[in-house]
Amino acid sequence: MANHQSDLDWPIIFRAIPGQYLFVAKQELFNVPVFGMYMKLRRYIPIERTNIRRSLKTYQAVIDLIRAGNSIVIYPEGTRSYNEKLQQFKSFSFSFLREARVRVVPVAINGSMNIQKKGSKLIHPGKVKVKILPPVSFDGLYPLDNKEFSSAAANRVREALLIALEGE
Repeated sequence: MANHQSDLDWPIIFRAIPGQYLFVAKQELFNVPVFGMYMKLRRYIPIERTNIRRSLKTYQAVIDLIRAGNSIVIYPEGTRSYNEKLQQFKSFSFSFLREARVRVVPVAINGSMNIQKKGSKLIHPGKVKVKILPPVSFDGLYPLDNKEFSSAAANRVREALLIALEGE
């Protein structure tokens, strides 16, 4: 799980983190020429943010992919930030973790917003720092109901990211 500062965060993650993984991305991105086709070919996971029924299908797909050994990249804020502060996390980002019972590796991205601001197509030179944090476990939270689990899990990941971002 990474904070989300700009459209450049996904190629930054590719460059910074070795291995193969899938991204969860809003459905609209799959309709963008060339980029959308690339996402479909890579088997990225579309999330329909306005259709809860389709979101439930995505929920099960994410669990199945994790259980099959895939790593999934999720931006728990759900969208890019207008500033360097972490936004509220979306509960969907955490709800499937209770069933999948996996740890999360928080990834702190700092500086990509200075290269490309939200809503802008302009790209400026600059430096980006990526900090891969120790995995966060949710042991002790699994007995909670889904809403309480999502909130407590989000707090654990948020705290790790805040400490990393403030330390920059």
